[in-house]
Amino acid sequence: MNWHEQVARMVAGFALLMCIIAMAVNILSTWEVTNNATLICGWQEGDCDGDDCTGSSSDTYAEAYDNCVDAGGSDDDCAPYSEIDSGGKAWLAFGILGLLVLAFGMSINFLLKPWDRHTRWVYAGATVCLFLAFVIWAGIGCQAQNDNFPTIPGFEYEYELGASFYLMLLAFLAAGAATFLEFWGYGKTASTSAPAQQPTQAGN
Repeated sequence: MNWHEQVARMVAGFALLMCIIAMAVNILSTWEVTNNATLICGWQEGDCDGDDCTGSSSDTYAEAYDNCVDAGGSDDDCAPYSEIDSGGKAWLAFGILGLLVLAFGMSINFLLKPWDRHTRWVYAGATVCLFLAFVIWAGIGCQAQNDNFPTIPGFEYEYELGASFYLMLLAFLAAGAATFLEFWGYGKTASTSAPAQQPTQAGN
């Protein structure tokens, strides 16, 4: 096994670990309302953490959208909840898919040696999935809706990207690095294993 294959496996393992932790932590965006209360956006619902959260309720984004519509809210008022719901579902779907594809790529490395040369394509697929997971949330998640929520006197919505987003970003970068190493290593192996061209002798 070449050194680049060993490094690619370690980097892919790191990407897999970061992806698992990002999904488990489930803190995609945060908003520090006061010193004792922080609103947290997960993939499915918002929550409040802190001593000042007594009596707060946690609704899913889909429920918040329905409640907004039932209360007579306009499309502009209610649309952010729908977009966040879509972003959270996309985060979960592409995150799980990327995790599974990464795991499959590593299983090829260790268990399916005849297919080892295809690992670079598997890692490339995982990289695309992880990229879509965090970039969709960045585009329509809680922090992207700061200017779209109904205004509340005395308060401003200032969501920021959370720990899970940055962990998924690390997973994407690591998966991309593993993909690069696999492609680069395959190119070097292919070039060194190619049969040398025999010189032809000119006839008299």
